[in-house]
Amino acid sequence: MVETALVLPMLLLLVFGTIELARALNIMQTLADAAREGAHWSAMPAAGTNNLPSVSDVQNKVANFASASGITLNPWDVNVNQEVDQTEGGLTVSFSEVDVSYTYTFITPMIAAIIPSLTLQSHSLMRNETN
Repeated sequence: MVETALVLPMLLLLVFGTIELARALNIMQTLADAAREGAHWSAMPAAGTNNLPSVSDVQNKVANFASASGITLNPWDVNVNQEVDQTEGGLTVSFSEVDVSYTYTFITPMIAAIIPSLTLQSHSLMRNETN
């Protein structure tokens, strides 16, 4: 017969571990959406011009998108490179690249004792519309 004193902690660890995993996956999806939104915004010039938005504008766009889901990003959490050149069909094409990183901290004390935090990252690349 299994002792009740051993079953309850294992059951709680399983339940709270599932909750933490779901929370981390939700944040990862939000980061992926924010990076994609930032890359899209970064690749689009202002109407009637060939000028791409500034890096700080893109960083703010990504941070605002993430904050709508309750995730606080700092400007140094968002890396923007609007001059990524790749060759497609013999032509050099310019892309905008956005990388987002976020330090996820566990809220369940028994899991935080095992794994205090994780760095979640997302990446997005879109062709600049100035090409």
